[in-house]
Amino acid sequence: MLFVSNLGSPVVSIINTTDDSLTSQLPIAQGQGGIMDVIAVPKEDIPRKLYVAPFEGGVVEVYDAIAKRLIKNITLPNAERTFPSQLADRVMQSVTLLTGGWSMDYDPNNRMLYVANYNGNEIVIIDTLTDTVVGTIPVPAHPITVKVDPSINTLLVASLAGNKLTFISTESNETTKTLSTGNAPWGLDIDTTRHLAYVTNRGSYFVTVVDTKDQNIVTRIPIGAPAQAITIDEVENMIYTSYMDQDKILKIDGRTNTILTVIDMMGIIPQDLVVDSTKTHKVYASTKFEDKIFVIGPKSLSFELPVITTDAPTTVLGFIQGHGQDVEASEPFLNLSNNSITMNLQTVDGGQLTLAIPREILDAKQANGTDFDYIVHVDGSPVEHQEITTDVEDINVEIPSAIQQSRQISFLVPPGSTSLEIIGTEAL
Repeated sequence: MLFVSNLGSPVVSIINTTDDSLTSQLPIAQGQGGIMDVIAVPKEDIPRKLYVAPFEGGVVEVYDAIAKRLIKNITLPNAERTFPSQLADRVMQSVTLLTGGWSMDYDPNNRMLYVANYNGNEIVIIDTLTDTVVGTIPVPAHPITVKVDPSINTLLVASLAGNKLTFISTESNETTKTLSTGNAPWGLDIDTTRHLAYVTNRGSYFVTVVDTKDQNIVTRIPIGAPAQAITIDEVENMIYTSYMDQDKILKIDGRTNTILTVIDMMGIIPQDLVVDSTKTHKVYASTKFEDKIFVIGPKSLSFELPVITTDAPTTVLGFIQGHGQDVEASEPFLNLSNNSITMNLQTVDGGQLTLAIPREILDAKQANGTDFDYIVHVDGSPVEHQEITTDVEDINVEIPSAIQQSRQISFLVPPGSTSLEIIGTEAL
């Protein structure tokens, strides 16, 4: 199961990762402002528990993950923050606001849950056996991400405003070292098998690699723009990270620290990433401004293909942007006589194929302003397809012009398929 927090809704979404289906949604009692984080914690005497951090709720809520019922509210210490507010030229009044947990992680060795209190500038320690707060640890300003390396009893904390990565012993709950990894550290994940931490920095154009045993910087991986989310496939030694406000996910080889491929999300901005490193090696990407989770296979490919006309003289008419999950496409040709594009496919087990086709290549709008339909044939047989629309209202997010001027379609490719034909119905 994958448990997904929803910043815009007071629910936790529960996804079955076997078939990647939404099984249910868990309403959160104090989640009117949305949910910042959720984590599943095993416990021996009851079914799995969920710990939920409502946005600025001042509590961590505990749920029975099986029965989907609220067990307890745990009040965070120092959750109430009082700020001076000017009422008039010379009159001041105090305003009290609630803060809350921004990120959480669990240590199976001591069964403690560590909660980053973003505005309280501290880590709250919760004993999951009693579901009570047992202590706090001060850290640099605005702790935004916490991760435990249980193999060496170490907690790492990335502090956004404090510009520090903090090392804390989970045996003594004391800080052992602070380290500067870059400007405004944000994303953080740990390869516990190799004892390497990977840190994204919202103000720096690199991912910082840190030795969690020696607590020193190993190297910096240049990536060309500030990054946000990051996750690690420990078995495959692959690192996935996303840029702050770009529709791309980088796949990095952890053995060489080099970028293997750039996965184009075709107008969708990733918000957070998590990988199943034990079984499927699939990456799950939550998104900004979209109520969707994108599933990225371990053989995810992005490509740009020139479209050639079959009529003489041969001419490059434009470029198709593609994204395949275990599917690769090649050699698109446009047949003007029947208004169709043919392509070759390479796939063994089948998978998902998404294509962005420029409007000037195939099927412009009808006279009434609506789009002509496509017909999609794989190996000569029709397949169902979905047309993707991107609707982003935030003016700070720029959708690439190539995506805005394209029609995006997505469909399943059966195993062993070798050919694709996309027919514009204008010719019919």
